[in-house]
Parts: sequence; C-alpha cells; structure tokens
Amino acid sequence: DHYKKVLQVSPNISSIYLGGGTPTFLSEKSLQKIFQFIFPKGPQKLHEGTVEIDPRFVTLEKLKLFKKYGIKRLSIGIQDLNSKVLENVNRPQKKENVEKIVDLARALNFEELAFDVIYGLPFQTVDSMAETFKQIIEMSPELVAFYPLATVPWQRKGQMAFGDFSPPTLEKKYELYLVGRNALLQKDYLSTGMGFFIKKESRLGHAFLQKKIKRNLMSIFTKKSDFLLGLGVSSMGQVKDILVQNERILEKYLFEIGKGGTSLWRTHKHSPLESSTQQLFENLISDHAIKVPLPFPKEINKFKEDRLIEDKQKLLQVTEKGKDFLKNIFQAIDPYIQ
Repeated sequence: DHYKKVLQVSPNISSIYLGGGTPTFLSEKSLQKIFQFIFPKGPQKLHEGTVEIDPRFVTLEKLKLFKKYGIKRLSIGIQDLNSKVLENVNRPQKKENVEKIVDLARALNFEELAFDVIYGLPFQTVDSMAETFKQIIEMSPELVAFYPLATVPWQRKGQMAFGDFSPPTLEKKYELYLVGRNALLQKDYLSTGMGFFIKKESRLGHAFLQKKIKRNLMSIFTKKSDFLLGLGVSSMGQVKDILVQNERILEKYLFEIGKGGTSLWRTHKHSPLESSTQQLFENLISDHAIKVPLPFPKEINKFKEDRLIEDKQKLLQVTEKGKDFLKNIFQAIDPYIQ
C-alpha cells in the first residue's frame, strides 16, 4: 500500500518470486489472501512466476492456486534424497513425497520444475550423491541449482543441529560437486555456471544457447527488470542502481510497517564503477565471455594455464571447465575489488 501511494499507481507486475523461506508453510487461505492483494484485479499473465516449495508442506490445492495465479516454475527444496543426510539436518522427507509433487506438477502443466540440491552436508558420500542424482535425473527437472553448504551456525541457529559435524575439506566438497555435475552433463543438461544446470530442450535451455539468460538476486530468468520490489521481512530489492533490504527481524519489520511506512533496514546506491561492474558480471553469466581492458590482471594468466579461459580477440572466453569457476574468474577481473 505504501509503495502504491509513493508511485501514485499500481505497479504493472510482470514477474513474481515467492521465497526464500518456504511459502508453502502458509495455509491455502493465507496464500490466496496474498495473491488477491498483489493482483486485486484477478490473475494476470506473467512473464516469469516462481515459488519455492518445501516437499513436506504442499498440497494439490496449493499447487492449483499457484497455477491459477500464473506461477510457471516450482523451485523444490529437496537438498538431498538420502534419508540419513536429511534426518541429521532435521529435514526428514521421503523420495516418494518429491515424486508425488513432481507428478502433480506435471499433471497441472507447470512449465518448469527446479530442484535445489546442497553438497557438503553431513554424511554425504560420493556413493550417496551418485544415488541422489540418479533419482533426480529420473524425475527430470528442467533446472537444478546445486549449491555448497554455507556453514554459519553463528548466523543460522538451525545449523546447531549438525552436532559435532565439521565441514568437509574443500577437496571433499568439490569431489561431491563433480559427482552431481558429471551426472547431469552426461544426461544432456547444460552448465550455466554458478551452480545452475538446465535441461537443453527446455525454455531456459534454448534461452541459454541464444545467450539470453539473465540473472537477478533470486535466480536465472529470460528477462530482467530494472524494478525489483522486495516485500516481506528481510526481502531484497533493486530499483535501477539502488539496492534495498527490509528489516530482518520480524518484530522490527511489523513495527515499521505499522507506522505506515516502509521497513527498510539498509540501502545502497551504486557508484558508476559498481554499475559497470554489475554489467560486467551479468555479461559473464549470460555470454561466458567478457571484454576486459588491456592489460589483463596478472591472475588471468593462472586461469589460462589451467585452461579455464581462453583469449579470443580481446575477449576472455570461459571454457567448459571454466564454468565451474565463474565466481573466481570474476573476482580476478573485478575492478571494484582491485
């Protein structure tokens, strides 16, 4: 309501992303209330529509509601499919639950299914990871986001559930990553870098091959807006060159909203250098090639020696192997860091 007053018009919403956190914890009635508020004139056609799904808390009715309001992509947080691994992090779920959701989503003709998978969890092994990806490939999601575990128990108290767990070494984590990566590449998934793998024949796959993939704060898409409005506790947004984040503590968030204003916790306006740096990064994500002013930073030679990048007429072209190291490559050429 506050933003509508400031803008003096209801925003024309082209895309919506429900998450992080898990919207499916909410009841169908609450979800309906949210959608009716965002779309007071009823469902409308969206260019992109994504909702994060916890397999333990979703029903057919909720899926039908998402479909009604234009959601195209279900991002399912499976994390792993090994029962021992999941129980240890207090996320018990059965493979059958995930399969049921996949079957329901296919029957309702959702355009894309995305699986979120984590490596570096306690009790994960090369063998267990291979079995997990065998099952994932059988369910054939259009997108797999494969991320390393960020071990930060001082920030996320839930990670205390790991008990005496010590994070695996970098080499062990990379070994787990390679198991999943290789399994997907052998089944005709494309690696976009930064942990994303997309099915070649999917909508995203075609966009990637045509170098039309875009990335924002949430995920990868085929279209980017310069007006990303974050609503809800801790949510982030970006309007042109300004970044914003709402209060992360629920009570503070509610208090600020109750006063009739925004709940902004922090804001940041890009400098011209930061804006050009962001564009440089986005080019690297979509094209896997960037034009960098000569002379190249000395670190680039190390990447060349390891065959992660190649020189191509004043362009740095990322090799297939180099896609696993996009973040490292970018940090080496990031003018802001330098």
